[in-house]
Amino acid sequence: MPGGATSAGRRFRRILSAKRTWGVLTAAAAVAIGLAIPAASFADNASGCDFAASGTTQSCSSPLSGSTFAGGDGNLLTSPTTFGTTDWQNVSGLNAGIDLTSGSGDNAFGQGTKEDNAAVTVVSGSIPPQKSDLTRFYEASEFASGSNFLYLAWERTNSLGSANMDFEINQMTTPGLGTPGAHTINRTAGDLLVTFDFTNGGGRPTLGLLRWVTTGSTSQCFSSNSLPCWGNQQTLNSADSIGAVNNLDAVTDPIAPNAPRSLAALTFGETAINLTAAGVFPPATCEAFGSVFLKSRASASFGAEVKDFVAPVPVNISNCHQQLRCGADHQAHRPSGPEPGLQLHIDHSEPRGCLDDTRVHVRQHAFQLHAERQREHHRGQRRQHRGLRQCAGRELHRLGGS
Repeated sequence: MPGGATSAGRRFRRILSAKRTWGVLTAAAAVAIGLAIPAASFADNASGCDFAASGTTQSCSSPLSGSTFAGGDGNLLTSPTTFGTTDWQNVSGLNAGIDLTSGSGDNAFGQGTKEDNAAVTVVSGSIPPQKSDLTRFYEASEFASGSNFLYLAWERTNSLGSANMDFEINQMTTPGLGTPGAHTINRTAGDLLVTFDFTNGGGRPTLGLLRWVTTGSTSQCFSSNSLPCWGNQQTLNSADSIGAVNNLDAVTDPIAPNAPRSLAALTFGETAINLTAAGVFPPATCEAFGSVFLKSRASASFGAEVKDFVAPVPVNISNCHQQLRCGADHQAHRPSGPEPGLQLHIDHSEPRGCLDDTRVHVRQHAFQLHAERQREHHRGQRRQHRGLRQCAGRELHRLGGS
């Protein structure tokens, strides 16, 4: 009997040990499987569409004509390629704006700042719960099939049934805009504002385009009663834009830092815009924009206060390299005449210059011309002095010989 009890005990311990071993192997296998599953597995519809214009029926858009970018599928991943072979995961020339960490250290516009205000105040503190708490934005642009395309996306931490986002696209930069205190946004006539609005649980977004106006009648102003202002809004349509929100499910952001990240439903939106079709780049012009930042309005009203924002990042949105080599083809020249100072003349029959880049070229050319004029002036003086000395020498020689 004691021997039988000992044998039974040994069998029990072997069974217990085997169960423990199997449990450890099972847990290890689960971890290995979890690590082997690609990031896309815990988010994103297998169809490649994460957007519904109404209800739960998938209604994603194909790329704009001439583009391969999936700006209307409501996600960031390249695969599947049903709605475009290019997406945020693999687009060329990606620029990312990353916001400060949400909470007391976050920044926002304060003192009642509105879109038409170039003079703004940046404050620190948490974003109110019912307002979009932005985390980052993405921008990319390209020239394809004879058109300039712009791609924009935003992300936020909170899932709200509506969103009112604005992307401000400036020709000039505004250094230090993210730091607390008073700032003046460096706006130039013709700067752009892309509005992105949706309501009712993230239906098809309404996309708009406004331009910064500095002269003329106030009837050009969309909201303000005085200049300068954002001009009347141009509603973008399916011929020149597409857009989507991830209102069906969570999606994956594969872009560093902290990638991959799962974005809950209604926390990601994107758009693709044909700038040429929208009239931003008319034929025979040379335009360039060098800065983009994202901000959110308190409501759908354009005159509502602007709250959270993600500070500007440098970009290169331009049609200059397609239209002409600005700075090289815009010839600066000195006029003929006796005036001593340098006068730089631009042939205004040529397309407009490439803004910052062309101004740099023109300034460099002007400096070179000024230096050349100075050298010519000194060479002329030296020639004149040599001529006077030679003349005096000949006269002295003549007098000495007489």
